[in-house]
Amino acid sequence: RDPDRFGVVPMSFLRSQGWTSHRIEQSVADGRLHRVRRGWFARAGADAGVVAAVAAGGCVACAHALRLHGAWVPESLGRGHVRRSRRARSGGRTGCGPQGLEPPVDHAVDDVEVAFRCVLRCGTREDIVVIADSLLHLRLATSHELERWVSDGPARAIEALRLVDAAESGLETMVRVRLRGRRLRVRAQVWIEDMRVDLVVG
Repeated sequence: RDPDRFGVVPMSFLRSQGWTSHRIEQSVADGRLHRVRRGWFARAGADAGVVAAVAAGGCVACAHALRLHGAWVPESLGRGHVRRSRRARSGGRTGCGPQGLEPPVDHAVDDVEVAFRCVLRCGTREDIVVIADSLLHLRLATSHELERWVSDGPARAIEALRLVDAAESGLETMVRVRLRGRRLRVRAQVWIEDMRVDLVVG
């Protein structure tokens, strides 16, 4: 992944690109870089939500991160999810956390895996199904990866993966899951003659 994609990077990234301390300080002085917090910098025009998350001592996480990666995420999950560093949490500030192993906060936006593992804690079973459908459709994750990510998750997450099916939108997934919950027969992405329909019910 590109650490500079959202315009907020740690000093370690700038150093890896050949930036010297003098160049960094000069760029801050002339406004090309903004010091978000110690060791983190934002370029002009950086995503405001990402800047806010880093300023709060963490990174964009969970549903918010998945939206930035392009996934379809239910509005009910809200925005502004932040995963804070251990140092920020030691000061009494809480935030999202992933199911299972938690990596250090060394990027401004969590990758798809860590963000999805946060949803396993924050989201409902339906949220998990909707997001998993979207990740598969957009090829942001494979079935094997999803199974690995939920392997040590709560029972509702493991059950949710059994409900994953073909879908091109989250609303379609919601309708499918809710109808099947009413014990109605639903088939997804069905060809009828030369036309493909999203759902066939009954």
